[in-house]
Amino acid sequence: MEFLIDIKKISTLPIDIHLMVENVEAVVDKLLVINVDTITIPIECIVSNAFRIVRKIKNANIKVGVAINPITPIHNLDYILEEADKISVLTFDPGIAGQLLVDSTIKKISKLAEIRYKNGYLFDLEADGSCNEKNFHKMIDAGISQCVVGSSGLFNLDNNINYAWKKMKGYMNYENY
Repeated sequence: MEFLIDIKKISTLPIDIHLMVENVEAVVDKLLVINVDTITIPIECIVSNAFRIVRKIKNANIKVGVAINPITPIHNLDYILEEADKISVLTFDPGIAGQLLVDSTIKKISKLAEIRYKNGYLFDLEADGSCNEKNFHKMIDAGISQCVVGSSGLFNLDNNINYAWKKMKGYMNYENY
């Protein structure tokens, strides 16, 4: 947690934390003190205390993201969609960088975009994993508004981060979106 405190001191950029832990509530309590901008929690780990955790985060004026694994059905989000500021669809199994896209997650993104539209929900829709030149357009066309880029979408494109950023934007055809 110390590194987050140090980053918060020097950065004006929003800090969005994606938790990949089982004891979500214990970690959330520590993050509330740091006053990050968004905390994303895995739906699979908040079954018995989802609304308590969401309210705790929102009461601290921090945005709430909810992550969903590729294997988890969308209906597991039914009761939390109205509360969420962001839904993060993991597009491959969590834990190991650089995996291939699980193709069925594109359908999941499309379905969530449709649900958001039909119900007037305000959550952002994010793809997390395998966001790269092969998949950007599929993800954007499916309805995402945010991509989490890592090794396949940004960091392995060039040793110079500025050139890597330009390449990535070109792959996304960024100007058109």
